[in-house]
Amino acid sequence: MRVKVCLFMAFFLIPASPALACEEYIAFGSERVASLIEKLKKLDESDFTVTQEFDLLICAEQKIVRDHVRRAGLRSKVTEIKSLALQSSVFEKDVILLSVVEKEGMTKREIEFFRQTPLIEYDVEYVDHRRGCLSLGNSKKCKPKRLLSVSGSEVDIHYYDQKAKLRLAEDGVLRGVWTDGRSQAPIQMNVELRLD
Repeated sequence: MRVKVCLFMAFFLIPASPALACEEYIAFGSERVASLIEKLKKLDESDFTVTQEFDLLICAEQKIVRDHVRRAGLRSKVTEIKSLALQSSVFEKDVILLSVVEKEGMTKREIEFFRQTPLIEYDVEYVDHRRGCLSLGNSKKCKPKRLLSVSGSEVDIHYYDQKAKLRLAEDGVLRGVWTDGRSQAPIQMNVELRLD
């Protein structure tokens, strides 16, 4: 059984960058892309030139280029670049799909939930580039009671009582804990969100 709900992604906790406003994509040659990826591998601290170039290349018209640049960005040691890559990955998703992961010491209710709900799904309905948010329902604006926000390497999801906090792992997967938000005997499950 799959849980299907609506969710809203509210304002990012860091300023929206031009990379998040890819209303138009840009054509780039493969040499420029390869050069940037090499620079990202060697970059240990913030370099404004590389960050600016990354900001542009993340809006490349070819999806394969965006994917390569994002993967390199997610492995970057530079916080700003890693955060931009994470935001861009989330912004391109049509569905936010959390995989429920088995954990030790589950309650009977959590075991039942795990058996019946291997996936928690949030459909993307609208992207608001200007405000830096995604609406995953049928509304054309972000509402604070239903949001997903990105801050650095973390993603927070709030959907009425449901909450999840995920952190970007070294392998490029977001991992964390999702809860149904009940005050008494809440269900708390480990979840993963893949960015590829």
